[in-house]
Amino acid sequence: MGGHKLVKAANKASVAKLVQSLLPSYPPATSSSAQLEALASDNGTVALSLFTGLNLPPSLKDWAFRLFEGNMKELYDASADGYDPREKRRELFDPNSRFVVMQIEGEYAAYGIWRFDTEETMGDRFAEVVYCYEVQVAPSYQGRGLGRLVMNVLEAVGKAFGMGKVMLTVFKANTSAVAMYRKAGYQVDEISPSACGDQGADYEIMSKPCQ
Repeated sequence: MGGHKLVKAANKASVAKLVQSLLPSYPPATSSSAQLEALASDNGTVALSLFTGLNLPPSLKDWAFRLFEGNMKELYDASADGYDPREKRRELFDPNSRFVVMQIEGEYAAYGIWRFDTEETMGDRFAEVVYCYEVQVAPSYQGRGLGRLVMNVLEAVGKAFGMGKVMLTVFKANTSAVAMYRKAGYQVDEISPSACGDQGADYEIMSKPCQ
């Protein structure tokens, strides 16, 4: 199947199919139509719920956006492009966005947002990717490995749907996030500004192959 067809098929996948795609990577888990239960981690039992941009409940949208602004607004305000909350909300809750939301003992703890897409390369073809738009962890749960768990989910989904790599954009000033991604095996991508000779950009594009 061609790259664009792979991405198109992935974007058509139901939430239930997304959940099923994760089961081989998390054999202790049991599933319902939209959730993985009893996922063992260093935090104990974590429940993962999956949503699309169309079926994410309004209350979760509000929680996700508040958490995003609490964690990221200062970095965006200091960035070259600044911060436009309306544009950011449109980006995050696009119909093609996919969400993994994590709960611990019934409390929302973290989430990730991704899209299946194609991205340019330095060659003559496009890459099929899981593009990570956000990884956000509630302050009381930071430093407990939940960000890495979000990335594990994106990597497993990418592998299940035949994507070539997981990609993301990260502010250079967000040093804790950069360190987490590097520890997880992410490297500066070939199309990142610094890889193309622009050392002045305030962000990097990083990626990791889906294996």
